[in-house]
Amino acid sequence: MAGSSLEKSTIANGRAAGRTLRVLLVDEDPAGRQRVREALVHAGGEMETLEADSPAEVRDILSSEKVDVVVSELSHTVDHELDVLHAVRAAAPEVPVVIVTDRGSEHWATEAMKGAAADYLAKASTSPELWCERIYQAITRSPRFSRNGHAVTQPSNADAYRRVLNALPVRLAVLDPHGVIRAVNDAWRKAAYETYYQSAQHTAGVDFLEICDTAVAQHRDKAETIAHGLRNVLRGDSPPFYTEYRSEEHGTTKWYKLSASPLFDPRKHGAMIMMVDITDRKRAEEERDQLTDQSMRLLCIGGFDGYMKRWNPNVQRVLGHTEQDAMSHRLIELVHPDDRDRMAQMGMRLRQGEHVVGVETRVRTRDGDYKEILWEAVPNVDKGIWFANGQDITDRKRAEQQLRESHQRFQLIASASNEAFWDWDLRENRLWQNDAYLETFGTFDSDRETVVEWWRRRVHPDDRERILAEIPRTAVDGQQKWVFEYRLQRRDGTYADVYDRGFVIFDDDAQPVRMVGSIIDVTQLKRAEARLRESEERFRLAAQATHDAIWDWDLKRDFVWRSKAFKSVFGYGAEEISPDLDWWVERLHPDDRARVLSQIPSADGSGSRQCAFEYRFRRADGSYADVFDRGFVMSDPDGTPTRMVGSMMDISERRRAEDLARLHQAELAHYARLNTMGEIATGIAHELNQPLTAISNYAESCVRAIGTPGGDDKLREWIEKIATNTHRAAEMIRGLRSFTRKAEPCRADVEIGGLIQEVLDLLETETRWKNVRIAWDRGPEVIVAADRIQVQQVLVNLLSNACDAMAGNDADDRRVTISVRPSREQVQISVEDCGEGIAHDELERVFDAFFTSKREGVGIGLAISRSIVEDHGGRLWVRPNPGRGVTFSFSLPRAGA
Repeated sequence: MAGSSLEKSTIANGRAAGRTLRVLLVDEDPAGRQRVREALVHAGGEMETLEADSPAEVRDILSSEKVDVVVSELSHTVDHELDVLHAVRAAAPEVPVVIVTDRGSEHWATEAMKGAAADYLAKASTSPELWCERIYQAITRSPRFSRNGHAVTQPSNADAYRRVLNALPVRLAVLDPHGVIRAVNDAWRKAAYETYYQSAQHTAGVDFLEICDTAVAQHRDKAETIAHGLRNVLRGDSPPFYTEYRSEEHGTTKWYKLSASPLFDPRKHGAMIMMVDITDRKRAEEERDQLTDQSMRLLCIGGFDGYMKRWNPNVQRVLGHTEQDAMSHRLIELVHPDDRDRMAQMGMRLRQGEHVVGVETRVRTRDGDYKEILWEAVPNVDKGIWFANGQDITDRKRAEQQLRESHQRFQLIASASNEAFWDWDLRENRLWQNDAYLETFGTFDSDRETVVEWWRRRVHPDDRERILAEIPRTAVDGQQKWVFEYRLQRRDGTYADVYDRGFVIFDDDAQPVRMVGSIIDVTQLKRAEARLRESEERFRLAAQATHDAIWDWDLKRDFVWRSKAFKSVFGYGAEEISPDLDWWVERLHPDDRARVLSQIPSADGSGSRQCAFEYRFRRADGSYADVFDRGFVMSDPDGTPTRMVGSMMDISERRRAEDLARLHQAELAHYARLNTMGEIATGIAHELNQPLTAISNYAESCVRAIGTPGGDDKLREWIEKIATNTHRAAEMIRGLRSFTRKAEPCRADVEIGGLIQEVLDLLETETRWKNVRIAWDRGPEVIVAADRIQVQQVLVNLLSNACDAMAGNDADDRRVTISVRPSREQVQISVEDCGEGIAHDELERVFDAFFTSKREGVGIGLAISRSIVEDHGGRLWVRPNPGRGVTFSFSLPRAGA
């Protein structure tokens, strides 16, 4: 029990003569009472404290002890506090009660004041220096305080009150209803400096309002504010008045908080003025604001309602939004839509009182871009706000993304390249090798040997001493790069000629920490160079024996030697040939010249060492020969290109043979179309019979109508129907002739949707007779570069095969689906059926010539179709469907691709 011990503490400068001010502290928690007692000690003054932890104990103490003020901490509920207030009112109604709480809600203050509390203090907004100020105000407003402010109603307490007021570090003055100072404390009297309203002479009997009215010009605005607020208090028109102001005193800036509080009825008893020096606090706030404004972090305050309350200038520098603009929007509206769930979860965690760290979101800038922000936030649940510290990590995220992309590119290059890449961590003795390295040379066993031992053992014995002698010198000299050529043992035991390039990475202490490099297997190149050197002496003999025109270009002298075959192949005699490159360039066909010259290897050796191209070359008689020209570059031991050697083959006869083969292919395709037409001729004949019969009937009707009364209208109607049916029959015949006509292949821009519709119109009778339903969504326009008739032939063949494949299905289970899937460079057309399908081992054989599963089939349709598609630069393939049937697909290049 706290009250039974009546714990006492003497505050400030020791016990003075007479009875000290007695304060009763009420709280269920002893730690709470300790906090309040420490605050009173910090505030100063001489007083004695008593403690109670329940309303019943409060009543017991007030019944037996004299108490000047009750200070109760609101620790749990308003109901508990109201019980304390009722206990005080019942036992000692003249004793004022001051409520202290951590809560900041106006609801708690309203409920406490309704219970007749003298004052309400929120610890979050009340500094320790103001504790005695507010407690004193509660005492002076109580009935125990005298009307003139010089004595209390109980004379035995007057000296104690004066000692408390004089011991306070704040300046106090009591004013009468007219604003005249009637009493001041020692702090007011002993002020060593002057302000516009106070000096050593501004004591009792001085009109405070007159001081404000006569203030000097630099203090006029603030003085008028104080005078206006004080007059309102003295008239009883307002609650206590507070203001803060700055004063320049002897070259020093000071800050004060001035308050004016009414004494009971201020129109009769006046008011009390209190001035507190808040210079240290203001300086701390200025330093805090300066630090906040200069911070490179994004510092801001937001509310649980989602709106921003304040932020530092760096937020505007980074995001571009002014503080006014941003405060008109909820923060989540500025967050990237994909990050809003994360921001909402952050807000929920803050409302639960959680300290949130490491949340990344993208926030929209004023110009519409987004910045990557890393957030840390701390909530103040009682005030419904949070404090956030943001870091702009946009550049870091961009760098991380670039690093990831760079690493991915390296991994892709390393995986796709034939080069053997390796990376050796010297500190950890850890070796990374790409797939090409592992497949060719294998890897070492770290449990059996080191990386160096493994590599040294695999270097060819004849090369080992030379290479090992180079490596130490490289490390000692501090060189970062090296290039070696030697022989390295493969996994199968054979040796490869390798070109080894690498570099060393050093730390800040110039110590090697990592080695990275690549190994290229140049065995075949070495062998090719050796064979070339061996055959060089036999070159001219071979040139005389071959039918090709041999040439040898000396790059250093720009001299071209040409064999005698130039006479037999192209008709040029020795006297007609000039030994320079221009002679050859002048005889290139104008349409081929630029393309051919761009493919010649560079003379500095930076490009390819081999070349091969086809072009047209002018003969001596003026005609052009189709030529296949191939050559290669020869270099000296230093790798500098010295010669280019090659041969020109006259392929004119081969080209004519190829043209003839294409002609035969066209003939075969025409035959296939005629064969297809034979299969659907019966249906077309039946379709033609319908309009022809109609034309005949309408013609007979016209004959009968001639000369009959009113026959003109009938004649006009029947003639129009004759024209309609004639047009219908003509369209059938036109489509048939277009499909079966024999013509040279002609590539042009073709709209694939219209082409498919033409084929469907052509096959309409066949599909209707066979009860086949065609499913096709035409979709947007797609243009391909193709021969219209040839592509129609491919589609007719695929659709006819699909119809035949479903002959065994029920009549209502015959469905073909056509789909068109365009991409950037090609378009894919697919024909899907639900027929009997194709055996797995026959999926590729169906494209072989004369392979067929039909009794009446020839077996050339799919072979010709694949040839047509490949000639267009596309491909034709087949795949089984997951359920029934198969899907044939082919691709064609888009126009302009």
